[in-house]
Amino acid sequence: MMNGPTSKQELVSTLVGMWEIQEALLQQYRTIFITMQSIFIAVAAAIMQGRPQVAATGDPLSALPRALLLGDGPWIPMALLSVLAWYTLKKLWLPICTVRGRTVYLIQYFILKAEKGELIEYPLKTVKEFHDKKHPEITDDPLFRALDPGETRRKMEEKLPHMFMWAWGFLWLTLILQNFYVAIGPR
Repeated sequence: MMNGPTSKQELVSTLVGMWEIQEALLQQYRTIFITMQSIFIAVAAAIMQGRPQVAATGDPLSALPRALLLGDGPWIPMALLSVLAWYTLKKLWLPICTVRGRTVYLIQYFILKAEKGELIEYPLKTVKEFHDKKHPEITDDPLFRALDPGETRRKMEEKLPHMFMWAWGFLWLTLILQNFYVAIGPR
């Protein structure tokens, strides 16, 4: 009894299923990271507003914004959020989405080869090994290199994460200017 697809059509169908799963995972990871960065920036912007006047509602959570300031200014919470945001972006978002994106391309490569009638042996094992950079012959193959990620994917993988870093830079510049602004002219 044979395990796996028995015909070219079944192999392509199986690989397309793998591709759909990997593509969906990539989109979900991006959604998670975009949401995380957005929350970090929103919290940082709220902290930068200074000590908000908390309504006397009797709700213990109403004192939370005041506690987040940790003293007389937003410096410590901003620094902590910045480090967390940077770590999330550089050590989680970019590496995870890069590997997942390369997996999507690898499976597209498998599909192209299968459509030509080539047998793809052990696709899951090859994907796992590919993550560990064990198949340079694949990345050297012109068919793999010809897989164009497209402008949208390049923007999502390269430009969007860096836009969040620019947003953090803007928040820090704003914070610095708010606290150390020296008027050149009369106020």
